[in-house]
Amino acid sequence: MLSGVANLPKSGAVVLVANHLQGPGLWIGWAAGAITDAVARWRAGDAVHWTVSTGYDRETVGGAKKLLPLTNWAFPRVAHAWGMVTVEPGRAGTALRKLVPVLDAGGVAGIFPEGAVQGLAGLHPVPAGTLRALDFLARRAVLLPVASTVHEGRMHVQFGPPSTSAGEAWRFIESRVRAVEAPAESVAES
Repeated sequence: MLSGVANLPKSGAVVLVANHLQGPGLWIGWAAGAITDAVARWRAGDAVHWTVSTGYDRETVGGAKKLLPLTNWAFPRVAHAWGMVTVEPGRAGTALRKLVPVLDAGGVAGIFPEGAVQGLAGLHPVPAGTLRALDFLARRAVLLPVASTVHEGRMHVQFGPPSTSAGEAWRFIESRVRAVEAPAESVAES
């Protein structure tokens, strides 16, 4: 179910700020697909240039993180095929530079600020650097929050009102999606 699509500007640069809704039986691609389809329909075929990690790691015994086999080979290739912007660990600035031409051309970018964490259980804290990056992009584009949730076995995607800051956009999402745990730093302070 979609709501609030009319909050999406019909033209001009937009950065979609969405929570990372994923878990057993629910792949992040379903929420991203619903959002992308709504944008294409509302904006006469515009694509969404989603940011995507170049690899996927998981915690192993002892808490060490290891990259899942072949992800650093496969993810960049999939991203290229689908018009996504890759984000390498520790190199978010490079991804930002790749988004600037998209936004300067009046395009649409999509970011899951929580990163690649599993989000079916609720929101995870957003790294402060990600919020600063979104505020940087807000100088070139409208930030539009998108809250994805599951109620009674159905996915709901709600587009919020245009925002002028990352904190404002994330507060919209926080008001609709429960947190996994209380974040160490409140987004309200950013």
